[in-house]
Amino acid sequence: GRSVFFLSRRREAWSELYVRRADGAGQARAVLVRDQQIWETDITPDGAWLVARAGGTQNQAGDRDIVAYRLDGDTAEIPLLTSNYDEVAPRLSPDGLLLAYASQEAGEGGVYVRPFPDVEAGRWLVSRGGGSMPMWAHNGRELFYVSPDSEMMVATVETEDGLRVRERRVLFGLPPGFSLSPLSTPYDVSPDDQRFIMVRTLSSGSVERAPLILVENWLQEVEARVGR
Repeated sequence: GRSVFFLSRRREAWSELYVRRADGAGQARAVLVRDQQIWETDITPDGAWLVARAGGTQNQAGDRDIVAYRLDGDTAEIPLLTSNYDEVAPRLSPDGLLLAYASQEAGEGGVYVRPFPDVEAGRWLVSRGGGSMPMWAHNGRELFYVSPDSEMMVATVETEDGLRVRERRVLFGLPPGFSLSPLSTPYDVSPDDQRFIMVRTLSSGSVERAPLILVENWLQEVEARVGR
């Protein structure tokens, strides 16, 4: 929690990963520079690995893959999931040993989990009837995702000797305007796993935009009014 990783387009593309102290001290330091864009990044707890989705946001169906980079040495790109289907929304488990993602490999969107970094050592389907936008709970025993009916789901999982789904249930229906994105996970979970923070899209045609008011010499006016 002492540092923030972020993508930047300082070279006119979302192709650079920087890290900076969370208190704002010092300067941002580049830890990864690529020639092509990357999206939807996640970092292992020890800061040694970055996983990301390669492939853009438009007109690239089937060409979106999940790749990895080592940040503590050679940062050469390591392909993880590079099938003919889109693999998107990579999310690492709290211990960094499992990788959740969304894929259309079964003919519909679904949430899957694989070991990390050896993604070929196992593969488990978490969602039933489709799913997208996976997010691990901080306790590592639950995986949140969004159903095709726009419901927030939670799967209770066991992670010993692979992965086993014990239960799937609906938490709540998503509120109006929730930003649904098949290519990302536009929400986050509080550290106690009891609250969600989400992006809501507002229609510009129905929103009354308040005017911006600039007040000059505000402090002097206040002092004059209170007789100071």
